[in-house]
Amino acid sequence: MRDMAKTRAWILRISAMNAWSVTIVAGLFALGSLVVWDTVGIVVGLAVTGAGAMELHGRQRLVAGRAGAQDWMAGSQLWLLICVLAYAAWRLLVFDWAAPLSSMSVEELRQLGVLTGLYGDTLAQFVSMLYGLIYVVVAIVTLVYQGGLGLYYWRRVGVLEGISSSEG
Repeated sequence: MRDMAKTRAWILRISAMNAWSVTIVAGLFALGSLVVWDTVGIVVGLAVTGAGAMELHGRQRLVAGRAGAQDWMAGSQLWLLICVLAYAAWRLLVFDWAAPLSSMSVEELRQLGVLTGLYGDTLAQFVSMLYGLIYVVVAIVTLVYQGGLGLYYWRRVGVLEGISSSEG
């Protein structure tokens, strides 16, 4: 039972830190997007904020010893995973691969060229590669982190809920 108490305390610490950081960061992102009226940013920010709220709700259920914590906590990670993967896929789909530098000013292009030592088509290829790489890495990290945390919650919280319901 002592190991279960440690597991429960550990889960409560992880979920508090994770849920609040997701909720606060995504909420600020949504507010910033609202200020500049970036519709996609607002939607994504609110959707991700929802994931944090879901995890907090599940955490509260676990604290109270109520059933359903496992579903809410693991489900929040799945929702966050879906949101981030959908956003990354969308960014890759709307990126102008044919003219990756078209939105930059002449001065920005000059500064980027000086910074990288690359110009013209080589710079365009570099920007395209870097852009794609960033979103692929975000997708992989999200799959590993949110997927792993969701699985952890599913297994561990499920065990804790099983113990709570068999004790009651």
